[in-house]
Amino acid sequence: MPTDPQPRNSADTASGSSTAESVAKSTSTATREQLRDKLTDAARSSAIGKAADGELSGKQVLETFGGWFGIVEAIVPSLTFVLLFRFVGELGVAVAVPAALGVLAIIVRLVMKQPVGGAVAGLFGMVVSGLIAVATGQGVDYFVLGLWINALWTVGLAVSIAFGWPLIGVVVGLLWPELAHWRRSRRQRLWMHGLTIMWMGVFVIRLLVQVPLYQAGAVEALATARIVMGVPLYALAVILSVVLARLCARRAAKPSKTSSANINTR
Repeated sequence: MPTDPQPRNSADTASGSSTAESVAKSTSTATREQLRDKLTDAARSSAIGKAADGELSGKQVLETFGGWFGIVEAIVPSLTFVLLFRFVGELGVAVAVPAALGVLAIIVRLVMKQPVGGAVAGLFGMVVSGLIAVATGQGVDYFVLGLWINALWTVGLAVSIAFGWPLIGVVVGLLWPELAHWRRSRRQRLWMHGLTIMWMGVFVIRLLVQVPLYQAGAVEALATARIVMGVPLYALAVILSVVLARLCARRAAKPSKTSSANINTR
């Protein structure tokens, strides 16, 4: 009597389904790992990632901003604009010269075989800022783009906190293996929220000082505030982020008995 082939087909189907599920899981795992690798690379290229790469020294922090040349690139546009606007009085000249210096900075970096990404972004910002100022005819509008950028960063960080994924915590978790699972620890979550709130404070302080100056049309005072609250304040936030993240990582590497018990019960 011929046997019914159905049981064998069912077994083959089950085996095929199992194989398909295994392949899907493997593909999903590989995709997650690739995504994590890309995010880790992005975190390492951030200011915090660069400052955390090695000993935290003045030289290391300086290199985070592209060396002295990078500091000059950050300061010169606002300084050049306000000096020309004050003493020449021609808005077109005041916005054109910083842009020309931005182009020169890109050429110098190309000749020195240095990355030009930051210089290109800076030039784009200067061009947009200049166009806004020329369009409105108000020198103070040269700084309005910076105000909007600070406002967007403030909102973005606040949203990340609201959704339980504070952005600075994500960056720190990618950089320090000890903090890769910071969301599982209440103490570490507080640290990551605190770091992100600290960065929010940087942008909020800038807005609190600079928006009134913008509204008052105080071009020179606003330019001065931009310079003082630019690189120095940013560098301070980077240094504090690295110091606090390393402290948190050391504590995570040596958890207390109570912390271990809490983690195990979760």
